[in-house]
Amino acid sequence: MRRKLNQALRKEFGARIKDRLPQFKRVGIDGLVPGQTAWCLALPEVHFFLVIVPHSKFDEFNIEVGWSKEKRYPFTISPPPFLPSHSEHLFRLVEFTWNRTGGEPWWALTDPPDNIAMFFEEPSIEDALSRIPACMDEVMFLIEHHAIPLFQAVQDCK
Repeated sequence: MRRKLNQALRKEFGARIKDRLPQFKRVGIDGLVPGQTAWCLALPEVHFFLVIVPHSKFDEFNIEVGWSKEKRYPFTISPPPFLPSHSEHLFRLVEFTWNRTGGEPWWALTDPPDNIAMFFEEPSIEDALSRIPACMDEVMFLIEHHAIPLFQAVQDCK
């Protein structure tokens, strides 16, 4: 992902987290890939994570969701099912809606090239920036309607 897009994406996501999930705080985590940005809700018994994962080559991103009763970032992606009784789990937010056909979906800020010439043209940064709010609407919907209830179940599972 281009740097300007990653900066705008982090700013928009951070603003939405601050407004709608203020209990999550931006944190630094040793070992994250450069460009990834994490937010954490650190409770005494469990830590919950939301992480922006920009694509290394394309103007696309994903969100990783996780928890750890060990109070550390769970670096290994785990396959479903996401059981609240597990001590740690890390997965992509799209797992809540992906039917596991085709490749793993990412939120795209630009259209995929539809001919060979487009591989050599850089997509418009303005168009990509304009897509961030709609992508964030979908991300926040999935977080609030799927991830947060799962986090509540994890917290309730002793």
